[in-house]
Amino acid sequence: MRRHLALPFPALASLLCVPTWGLAPQVETPIPQIDPQAKKKEEKAQPFRDLTPDQALDLAALERKMSIIFCLGPQKESERFEAETLSNAKVQTWLATHTVSTRLRQGNVGEKTWLDRYGINQFPTAILRAPDMRMLDTMVGFQGPDEFLLLLDNMQKAISVTEKPTGKAAQDPYSWLAYGNYMAGRGMHPEETAEALFWCYDEGPKHDPEFLPKNLDFLLRRLTHVSYYSEDVKNGVRARRDALHNRVVAAKATDFDAHMLARFGLWMRDQDDPMRAFRKMPRESAKAKALREVLLWNILERLVAYRHYEDILACIPDPKKAIAARFLSIEVKAQKDQPIQVDADMPRPPGVTQEPEAQEEDQDDPKRLWPKVAPERPMPGVSLDREDACYDASLLYECLLSMGRAQDGLDLMEMATEYMPTSTVYGFFIQRACRIERYDIAEGVAERAYTRVPVEDVPRVQAMLRRGKRSTK
Repeated sequence: MRRHLALPFPALASLLCVPTWGLAPQVETPIPQIDPQAKKKEEKAQPFRDLTPDQALDLAALERKMSIIFCLGPQKESERFEAETLSNAKVQTWLATHTVSTRLRQGNVGEKTWLDRYGINQFPTAILRAPDMRMLDTMVGFQGPDEFLLLLDNMQKAISVTEKPTGKAAQDPYSWLAYGNYMAGRGMHPEETAEALFWCYDEGPKHDPEFLPKNLDFLLRRLTHVSYYSEDVKNGVRARRDALHNRVVAAKATDFDAHMLARFGLWMRDQDDPMRAFRKMPRESAKAKALREVLLWNILERLVAYRHYEDILACIPDPKKAIAARFLSIEVKAQKDQPIQVDADMPRPPGVTQEPEAQEEDQDDPKRLWPKVAPERPMPGVSLDREDACYDASLLYECLLSMGRAQDGLDLMEMATEYMPTSTVYGFFIQRACRIERYDIAEGVAERAYTRVPVEDVPRVQAMLRRGKRSTK
């Protein structure tokens, strides 16, 4: 979860100096000149500057650009943010063009002092400031490239918008969002700030149907932050959440509404609300079943934490088929994202099996364990990431074991760990078996992992098993 931090920076004197040059002596051979366009292209290719945070702030003020200080660590989420987001070509181009950005490492001595001084203890964290050093936002945790680019665009608009939208701009939700963000960053009157943000929530979808799907988390984060300073704003946020809750429970909502209710619960720190909605929803109509499914996938971890196993399996009676459909959706998406190679061996179309004589040659293909399914229908809030899908599988695995369906649980675990045979995925299933004190099953999962993960990862699996046993005793 991202938290909004106020990290004041002192005003700093510029550390840049411009040398004075004398007249060069005349020479017969012309001096080679640097092509300004080539130099410009070279600069654009470097999204990160080798600067201290103080130097980055000063240079951003001189160049009239946004400054971003990326605080990174050795944690898995931080490594993923670097590998997937900061290495993305579009993100790098945006950073190089519009920002002065620098990176700090948790383990570096001098940088650790700065991180400790400002209380940065979660990684990754990105601190965004306007050219005048005004705080724009603080992003904590992983964000994918598209989500991060959206955040950057919103921040860039907030720099230039300083007045309430009028005329044609008064019908533009992005103008209102930028104005509300400007007001929030300035610490302006909370009711006036919320007025702009509420306009985005209430009227934005009428002018742009994609506005809320693209900006929901950013908008809710801003609203819940402002609500800390005003009871009226808090009541306004709660009233909108309650109206949404009632629509979802009555099955008069869209799939996105069900997802949105889960996000309200997260940002309002009331995650029991979407769980109550899930349990109250009718189960008879097809519409209600579809909404319950969307809500379940959005709050599955919470439902499992409270051990609502029976409700979960009533909604997802065959977890293996459900997860196989997710895996298939991931594979279909991966094929669409990659250019087709004419001479390459192409995978079979969904639902088409090989001839019996060819099946023996395909024993290493994890898809042999998949039941015949269609790809999972697109659902807002459901991640099409392989590791995330395996984590959801482990949650359903706990449900199956707890409800006496050990064989179904074993089949699900084997399918998921064949699809992604890593120590992390095996750790998911070990953790779940340990949580319900089925240590014999956890040991069986570990024994399976020892023969399938790289040798260097075996100690990690052993440590996960020991930790799982300790945490439940």
